[in-house]
Amino acid sequence: MRVRLRRSSARTLGALALGMLLAGCATMPDSGAPAPNSGSQDANTEANRLVVVAVPPQAGEEPNDLLVGFLDDLVSDEPDYSTAKEYLADPGAWNPGAQVTVLKEISQTKGPGSLASGRITYFVSGRVEGTLDDKQNYSPGADTLVQEKFSFVRNAKGRWEITDLPPGLIIRAQDFQRLYESADVYFPANGSHNSNGVAPLVADPIWVRMRINPLKDAAQALVNGFPAELGPTQFGSVVTSAFPAGVSVASVVVDSDGMAKVVLRSSDGSLLDNQSSCTEMAAQMYATLSSVPVQPGEQASQQVNSVALYEGSGTTEKCGAGGDTRSPYALEQGPESTAYFVDSSGYLESLNVVSGQAKSLAKTLEPSSAQGISAFAVAPGDTQQVAVVPRSGTDLYVGTLSGAESSQHSVLHGPSGSIASLSWDETGTLWVVDRDPAAPSPVMALTGDGSTRIPVTVLGLTTGESVSGLRVSEDGSRVALIVDSGNDSKVEVGWVARSGTSSAPVLTIIGLRSIAPLLTTIQSVSWADDDSVIVLGQSNTSAKALSTLEIDGSSAVVPDPVAPQATSGMTTVSALEANPDPLRWPLLGDSFSDATDSGKVYVWGTGANPTWKKMSAQGQTTGNGPMPSYPG
Repeated sequence: MRVRLRRSSARTLGALALGMLLAGCATMPDSGAPAPNSGSQDANTEANRLVVVAVPPQAGEEPNDLLVGFLDDLVSDEPDYSTAKEYLADPGAWNPGAQVTVLKEISQTKGPGSLASGRITYFVSGRVEGTLDDKQNYSPGADTLVQEKFSFVRNAKGRWEITDLPPGLIIRAQDFQRLYESADVYFPANGSHNSNGVAPLVADPIWVRMRINPLKDAAQALVNGFPAELGPTQFGSVVTSAFPAGVSVASVVVDSDGMAKVVLRSSDGSLLDNQSSCTEMAAQMYATLSSVPVQPGEQASQQVNSVALYEGSGTTEKCGAGGDTRSPYALEQGPESTAYFVDSSGYLESLNVVSGQAKSLAKTLEPSSAQGISAFAVAPGDTQQVAVVPRSGTDLYVGTLSGAESSQHSVLHGPSGSIASLSWDETGTLWVVDRDPAAPSPVMALTGDGSTRIPVTVLGLTTGESVSGLRVSEDGSRVALIVDSGNDSKVEVGWVARSGTSSAPVLTIIGLRSIAPLLTTIQSVSWADDDSVIVLGQSNTSAKALSTLEIDGSSAVVPDPVAPQATSGMTTVSALEANPDPLRWPLLGDSFSDATDSGKVYVWGTGANPTWKKMSAQGQTTGNGPMPSYPG
């Protein structure tokens, strides 16, 4: 599975809630790759592991102190909140898994009632940073003030108990940072197929509580199914799943070889009898569990290298995935280490990002009269398909990297400068920004040969907003858009819902979410991995910079690792989503708008002190610059 640098590698632990009992000390991050030259963390892992112990209610405590104790127990390392439930008159009436409300700070105030009357109410309030729903999906908050009611009654024994409280958990942002880690659950894309003829797997970001049972939580989130907004809806579905309704996870145990043995339960006990369906479930489960960050400690996860599925009390493996088993969803990868850029003559060249060697391609990707390239995209995989827009921006040409001039043909035509950003996905679909005022949609999708054009409906754009750039994820199910409004621009990420028929497909971008609210000028965006993007932009008070951002909007609560500093004059950035290993697939950038260094191609170096390394390749200094880019 893919190497992913989790955000915890750059995290510091927040302050702990009042009243916690601590064992050990928290001086190091929970997980993630060690910093360069930091040495091994293994020797001190257990000594530095933080353990938060839940404290039961004490005799004689009054409601205000009991409320503090209850809230403290919500951020303990206790797996079932059994101690927190001791504060409740009816523990069964409270569902801690209903949701998680993340507040910047928590305050409590007294409400109606009195100690003398035996009934009293307290309110817990704070500004919402975000929430987790019952499927563990994160939604950013709107910084709104919420106030939750806790009612206390003194029982017949004279003890105060909580009789009414909100569902789920209420915790502070710094506790969320300490307790939760991001992972992904994977579902097959609906209505699209990769070069193997199967649907690619789509990552849906979730958050799991790392100190309790993260692998089981992730597995249960998978079998619970995808969020309602991913389909089916009136606009079609984004994903499907091999798991039917009513499945639960009994246990997940990882052996010393990294095999996760997953025991599932279903109503009729025949869930895994169909081998084809079983294999599909195993592939989804393997992709999901291998995304859970590795953590030290007694209740932590370890790296999952393969998955075996079992059902009920059975001791026989029904099917598996990972290891030597090829997933039915595996994608074919193209030539390694190859990127592309526009050279000083305005033609396309390939670039080996490891050696730095550039190689000329057939100079027939566009008419000789075009005088340069303003946008291009090379398809991932082995098809060698390429799409090119000449500097005039009036035509879109589609062909192959090795094709003759006669094989390149215009598949889209518009006014000057109307055809802009291009991006391919693994399904062979080409996505295009069409700024022609007469176009039916600001985004157009085309089949690989350009024979079928599909106007893409973009839901959520407001009056005065326009699309100036895009980058589609490799699975074809998400699109990152650069949306302009007046003099400002922003990054919005949406899901692709598919409906219609194979001969008349309908594509709709739904659920647009702004993921970089502080940036007001966006120049370039690229997918960094399955659930994050890297953005080149700036705010009204900052210089141009690179930022890595999660697509669920959670970066405001748990910051991402710091991105490299932008090069001087950088106008584009490109990362390779399929293999986000910075040692083999470093970031690409340029120096197009630098007056003294224009037209240079840069690769982010590796090692203890990485820097931007200037390639020998020379890019164009007119038009839009060299635009170094990986396939996609």
